[in-house]
Amino acid sequence: MENVEDQLTQPGQWFLDRSTTPWTLTYLANPGENPNNDTVVIPQLSQVMVASGLQYVTFQGLRFAHDNYTIPTAAHQILALGGDVTAAVSFQNSSYITLDSDIVSQTGGAGVEFISCLNAQSPPWCVSRSAAAGTSHNVIQNSAFYDLGTNGIRIGVAALPADTDANLPQFTTVQNTVVTGYGRLVPEAPGILQYEAHDSLITHNDVYDGYHQAIAICFCSGNTAAVPGGHGNVISFNHIYNTHQGIMNDGGALYIQTRNLQLAPAPSGNRILNNKVHDVSDASVMDSDGYGGDGIYIDTETGAVDVENLVYRTSGNTMNFAAAPTAPNEPSTVRNNIFAFARVSMLNESAPYPSNTVPSAVQQVFTASNNLFYFDRTTTSTPTFYVQGGCTYSGGFPFPSWELWSSNLYWRADGAFATDPQAFHFQPNPATNNPCYFDQPSKLTFLTFAAWQKTGEDTQSVVQNPGFNNPAYPADDYSLPKGSPGVGFVVFDPTQAGRSNPVIHPPVVPGAFPTKTFNPATDY
Repeated sequence: MENVEDQLTQPGQWFLDRSTTPWTLTYLANPGENPNNDTVVIPQLSQVMVASGLQYVTFQGLRFAHDNYTIPTAAHQILALGGDVTAAVSFQNSSYITLDSDIVSQTGGAGVEFISCLNAQSPPWCVSRSAAAGTSHNVIQNSAFYDLGTNGIRIGVAALPADTDANLPQFTTVQNTVVTGYGRLVPEAPGILQYEAHDSLITHNDVYDGYHQAIAICFCSGNTAAVPGGHGNVISFNHIYNTHQGIMNDGGALYIQTRNLQLAPAPSGNRILNNKVHDVSDASVMDSDGYGGDGIYIDTETGAVDVENLVYRTSGNTMNFAAAPTAPNEPSTVRNNIFAFARVSMLNESAPYPSNTVPSAVQQVFTASNNLFYFDRTTTSTPTFYVQGGCTYSGGFPFPSWELWSSNLYWRADGAFATDPQAFHFQPNPATNNPCYFDQPSKLTFLTFAAWQKTGEDTQSVVQNPGFNNPAYPADDYSLPKGSPGVGFVVFDPTQAGRSNPVIHPPVVPGAFPTKTFNPATDY
């Protein structure tokens, strides 16, 4: 609980009474502090800067801080991922804006946003509205966002009936930027959030120390008649780590949902490439019902996404799919990844049949090829670990037509995976109400690696040590000094992820909640 004056007990706690004239601040000083001599900042403006209809302007070397977003007296039911809280810096219907070497910090709301303001249904803080508005070709680079109430960077708003592909924010670039200490007021908020928008490039950034997703692209409205969904988005070479921290569940450190559920086909051109994602601790570290701290999360029937990354130490799955694509021939391509040290599974399909019925034609979820899987847990671990997580009922179709695994390398640290009788599995029969059985191993058919290959899966795959230099914590060295271990894996350099030229080094931001993380040395 915050802002309860008669419950102040610890140094550093404070209460601002806005009901008095003038306002009255009660503060319990830390040792060595003298509030009578210190500078006390009490923000007055809900937003620091708002620009509407601006074009071809660069903001360089500036600092924006101390907005005055406060939760209203009657409360505020926050939109998914914190997207309806004001931003300290708001660019509306603006194009060709560059933020270079800037700082946005100490906000109650979001840091900076680029949004299109179309009509009366657009956010209430829109200065002007135009159905023909455009928001495009904006750039954030070499900047720092920290100590943030919600998102650091926000692109777009939730879908509106007036939206078209032309007036959504588009061709936005976020590069060589750091976002940290985000979600301090609304823990659900990602560090970088994109709602309805397309053709964004989010590359070479550091995003860490938040309570939910680090980077999220979310067509959260799910359906609106005119918009084909989020297409052409590239998330590449970002370093993402220390997310969730025991506070939030059900969210990948890197999350993407681009599907308009009313329209087909799946949006094209979405790619998640060369990111380094690690140390995700969902609320299962504190609560028995905690779940879903995933590395990469593809949600709500989204398909046709290319995925090539390094992901390790996740409290859930290194990668999770929620629902199969809505049409055939839209699988995501999971290729040339290094997936290591997940607590629950490597690749998880959590809800392939949202309507609880099996479609008449097979809808392939993914193809997984040329990947390196490295783990040390088994089906007897706590929690239970599987290479394949979630639902493994293919709807009666041949399993390779539903999930196709090929040319992968598997290695369990004890060297015994090749002979494990429960290396792989599938669910042969549907359940009564939901086609999938969850957490019922008695309903599964288990296979050795060799028997799994006889089903047509993992042809040309092997069980062998990939030869990483030193993958154990704290070295986390996934380099391959002897080159590719085979299976078509193309060696990449994980050290290229993150800022290529750090310009600003933000301070450590104090936590806002009692956090807890899994022990990286012993718990994964």
